[in-house]
Parts: sequence; structure tokens; C-alpha cells
Amino acid sequence: MGEFLKDEKIKQAKFKASSPYFSDSARADGIYKSRPRPFCLPLEYAEENLFSEIRHTALAYFDSQGIKWHDGKNGKPSNHLCDSQVCCVNFLFPFADKPHSLVEVLRPVFPAIREMIPIENEQYVACEWIGQENYLSEKISPNGKHTRGANFTRMNKWGQIFILDFSMLY
Repeated sequence: MGEFLKDEKIKQAKFKASSPYFSDSARADGIYKSRPRPFCLPLEYAEENLFSEIRHTALAYFDSQGIKWHDGKNGKPSNHLCDSQVCCVNFLFPFADKPHSLVEVLRPVFPAIREMIPIENEQYVACEWIGQENYLSEKISPNGKHTRGANFTRMNKWGQIFILDFSMLY
């Protein structure tokens, strides 16, 4: 394990123990990879890993789009407080319906950005979006579907592989 992740696990355990963000019940050690861990939430409180202001809409969005949560159980996100997918959703999903604010957030990285265009369902942020086709001829499940959030390369709407992974921001 890298030093960054090692340090971050300690910080997240302290944050969970002291922050008013979590319910008292969510402060207990969570089971992850069959072991209790202080930097994880109990599985029954995994949804508290999502920012409270987007929690309901993010869960509904993932469910409606058939997106799998990385290490999630029962339709909930991962209980691991260092999960990169949850971090990405917490950072970007608040901007799903705020294109002008999203432009301002992205401008330091993309100075020439002028406007956002909707990706799907008139939203300006799409999670685990993989496109309409199997552009890279990746293995497809027996039911013939490619699954968002699991074993499929994320694509943009023009069939280009994303080279900026927002989980790197974490």
C-alpha cells in the first residue's frame, strides 16, 4: 500500500470518529474484505459515504442506470471511506445540473473550456458512462449487456477513451 493511502486511511478514521457528518451508528468499524476496519462504515450505513445533499439522487441515478458501485452491497456504495468512485461522485455529482458552475470548477485544468454539454438525461455529469456501443470489443456478459461500473472502459459520447480519471483528484 502506498504512503498516501496509508496516511489517508488514518485521516478518514479520525474524520469518521469526530465529524458530525456521520450518524453515531455509522462511527463503528466497518467490515471490509472480511475484517473490521476503522476507515470503513458499517455496511448498513454505507450510503453515509455519499454527501448528504446528493445521497438520494445519486443512489436513484445509479439504480436507474444499472450502474454497479465498486465494492458496494445491496445497491449501496462502498463503505470504504477512501473509495475513488465514491470520491468522484461526491466531487462531481453536485454539478450534474449546474453546467456554469462545472465550467468554473474545470477551467483551471481546461482553460479553453466555454460550456458544458449534457451527456445523458439532460445531466452534465454522467457516472461510469461507457457509450452506446462496445467500441473496444470488450468481453460482454452472457446476457449481452455491457455493465456500467464493472469491467468496461469508460467512453465519452464520441467513442473516445477518457484519459482524465477524476478519481486521481482524490
